Amino acid sequence: SRFIKPGSIANVQIEIQIVDTHESLKTRIDSGFTACAAQFNRTLLIFSIQVLFGMLGFVIMKRLNYFREFVHGDKCHATTFALVCPGVAFPVFGLFVVKFGLLGNGLIMMWTPEMYLFLLPFLLVQLKTLQILIKLVRRLQFTASPAPSEAHMPRLQGT
Repeated sequence: SRFIKPGSIANVQIEIQIVDTHESLKTRIDSGFTACAAQFNRTLLIFSIQVLFGMLGFVIMKRLNYFREFVHGDKCHATTFALVCPGVAFPVFGLFVVKFGLLGNGLIMMWTPEMYLFLLPFLLVQLKTLQILIKLVRRLQFTASPAPSEAHMPRLQGT
């Protein structure tokens, strides 16, 4: 008990928070921090990192002809469903950006054309993801498994 100092910085509880809520904003405002800038900057930073990695992945997959071979081509593999995950994550976090970053800071107002304009890219990505998902499900679920070809069968001598 002689090691516990009530005013010590080691006794301060630190919280890591990805998305700010109205409760955390009230705490920041009461403690003298500027809440709007901190909330918007953190949300926008995470969103920017997500977009950067999404673009990097798209460029790499494009150079490897992944879309041409596995999505639009005749190659078929279950791991192609991994393409669906970023197409879902982008609109989900995009809603956080619009709700907490733009609406929460009063940059745009609820139910206005500006709000729908900011939501439009997320809707388009979601629709494209749904289109690819349906295409993959049709190809993987409703096609017969390829029969083993003679080229892959071992040849017996004398036949």
